[in-house]
Amino acid sequence: VYPDGVEDPMRSTKTGANYALGAKAKNWAERFPVQGGYVKFHDVLFTNQQHKIQEATGANFFAFADDKTLVTPKESSYFLPGITRDTTILLARGLGYTVIEKEVDLAELKEMSAAFLTGTATGIASIRLVYDTTHRARYDFNPQFAPLLKLQTEFEDMINGLPVSEPNRDLQS
Repeated sequence: VYPDGVEDPMRSTKTGANYALGAKAKNWAERFPVQGGYVKFHDVLFTNQQHKIQEATGANFFAFADDKTLVTPKESSYFLPGITRDTTILLARGLGYTVIEKEVDLAELKEMSAAFLTGTATGIASIRLVYDTTHRARYDFNPQFAPLLKLQTEFEDMINGLPVSEPNRDLQS
């Protein structure tokens, strides 16, 4: 988690300045200092000043609260709502999952079963670990969580023209 809360309305606009902040944050995470060396994280989560999750450097955030409920930051947050985010929400609902768009407090992650990012280049990518640098809290997730794997498969099948579940066929076409 990037240590500086980011509250900038420009985050919800596709601009070059946002890529600069993302690159700076990602560079920081790729050489994260720990006792005796460095740990390499693949991405960074941005939060606002109240520790509500916004997005990663170039992808939207989701988490499974349970087997049938997904949470994701609401669109009034400071993030760029992507087409892949919208598609994931529709696919999840087609699979019978409830999707709740709300402010997601970083501390809520301890209750979540799985977490993932969505984006054009990312697709649906599972998150294994989130480390909150401010509170020195570690949140571990199961990348093999069955509902997540089902959603990832549905997404991959949809974009590759393979059969999808009945409720998602209109979306695929």
